[in-house]
Amino acid sequence: MRWMLIFLLILNGIAYLWFSFKADNYADFRQSSSPVLHVPNTVTRLILLKEISEDRLRALSKGSTHSQGEGANSGNRDSGSGLTQDGLNPLGKPVCGLLGPFPEIVTARQFTYRLESLEIQAKLKSQSLSADPVYMVYLEPLASREQGLNLLQGLQAKRIDSYLITEGELKHGISLGFFRNKASAENVRQQRIEDGYDAELVVKTRNRELIWAMLQPAELGKISQKLLDQLLEDYEYLQKRQNFCDRVASLVDIE
Repeated sequence: MRWMLIFLLILNGIAYLWFSFKADNYADFRQSSSPVLHVPNTVTRLILLKEISEDRLRALSKGSTHSQGEGANSGNRDSGSGLTQDGLNPLGKPVCGLLGPFPEIVTARQFTYRLESLEIQAKLKSQSLSADPVYMVYLEPLASREQGLNLLQGLQAKRIDSYLITEGELKHGISLGFFRNKASAENVRQQRIEDGYDAELVVKTRNRELIWAMLQPAELGKISQKLLDQLLEDYEYLQKRQNFCDRVASLVDIE
C-alpha cells in the first residue's frame, strides 16, 4: 500500500513537469509566430477615399487628366515632327523622279520625245552598275588575222564552239566561250587541253549601263498614275523611282 502511494506521487510529479514544459513551449511559439510590422517613420499614412473631401477629389481628378493630355500631345508632336504634307520628304529636300531603265539610247530618246509632246521635260542620265564577273576560256592571239582564221576553221571543223577575237588585248586570239560559273569554265578549259589546244582562263569584270529619264520636282508632279499606266502599255519594263535631286545629279548626263 505504501509503495502504491509513492508510485502515485512520483507519477503526479512527472505529469506536472510535463505539462509545465508544454505550456512554456506553446507560449514561445505564439510569440515567435506573431508577425510584428516595423513601419518606418518616413512612410506616409494611407488615406481612405472616404476621408478625402469632394473638393480635393475633383482637384486630383483634373490634375490627372491634364497630365495625360500633355503626354498625348507630346507624343503627337514627336511622331509628326519634320514631316511634310506628302510624307515623302522628311528632310525637306527636293525630290526628283527617274523613269526607266531603258535598254538602249534610241528607245530612251523616243520616250523623252513622247514626254515632250505632253509638255513634260526630262533629261537622260546614265547609271553604271557593277555586274557579276564572267570567266572566259580562250587561245592566245596569233601573229595575224589570217592565222587566227585558219585556227578558227580547224576548231569549228571539230564542232568546238569558238569565234575570232577582233579587238582588245586578245585580238587575233580565239574565244572558246564565256561562263558565269568558274567550275564550268575550268571544265571546258580542261577539255580543250585534252584536245591538244593550250587553252587559258581569264576573269572578265564588267559594268552594266542603265539609262534613265530624270524629271525635276515640278515635272515629276505631272506624272499621274493614269499617265504612268498608259506609258506602261508601250514600255512594260518601265519603273518609276524617286530620290533626292542632289543624289540623282551624280548620274552621268547623256547629250
